Amino acid sequence: METLLHLLSLTLALSAAAESLRLIRLTGHAHAWLILALGFVLLAAERILELLSGQASDSVYAFHEYASDILMLSMSALYLYGARRMRGVFLEHQATRAALQHELDELRRFQHLTVGRELRMKELAEENATLRSQIVAAETGK
Repeated sequence: METLLHLLSLTLALSAAAESLRLIRLTGHAHAWLILALGFVLLAAERILELLSGQASDSVYAFHEYASDILMLSMSALYLYGARRMRGVFLEHQATRAALQHELDELRRFQHLTVGRELRMKELAEENATLRSQIVAAETGK
């Protein structure tokens, strides 16, 4: 059962690394995703060590334990660093979204002004036509 759990963990770690690499193209930010992918690869390496240590002698087992501890420490550091780098990705996304919202608001304001101007021009044209007809009626009535 333990071997099955290690194999499942290994598979999930490699899948997570692949997904992290796929996010590079989507977000355009390689650094954070590469760090996280490397962390997942280290997790997979640690799982492999765990699988191997189950069938190893005591001296090899001690080395595997030490290597496993080093890998776990490295993974924790990489996950922390990757998470901090990802913050920048989301802050940039937030800033871009705010800039786009500002542009959209400006376009809506311009549209409102333009439509208001067009409506006023139409009202003035109608008022002008009414006045002309009154002038013509007044001149013909003299």
